[in-house]
Amino acid sequence: MVRLAFIKTLAVTAAVLLTAFVIRELNTSQPLVKLSLLKNRTFAAGIAIVTILGFVLYGSLVSLPLFMQELLGWTAETAGFWTSPRGIATAVFMRSSAICWASAGIHDGWWPSDA
Repeated sequence: MVRLAFIKTLAVTAAVLLTAFVIRELNTSQPLVKLSLLKNRTFAAGIAIVTILGFVLYGSLVSLPLFMQELLGWTAETAGFWTSPRGIATAVFMRSSAICWASAGIHDGWWPSDA
């Protein structure tokens, strides 16, 4: 029960601070985050879809090893072994996608020149 109360407290604190941040950004002359960009419906829809995708991917990243350990009865080492291809593939494809972008000239000067 102590953890549940702590989580509820953190959730309320996050909601209050997010609301305060949005109000501050809307009322300042030089905002950190230009929220007026969200008036463009296409951009706002893209941001919403990417946010949902982030929640789904993070949820699967966290819940899959727990599923393997709790329901399948695997050890943490076995669950880590079977989920490690995700991390290895991410590391490989991050670098290869950087090389592809650089060779295609998409970077427009902001990508490191050694790629």
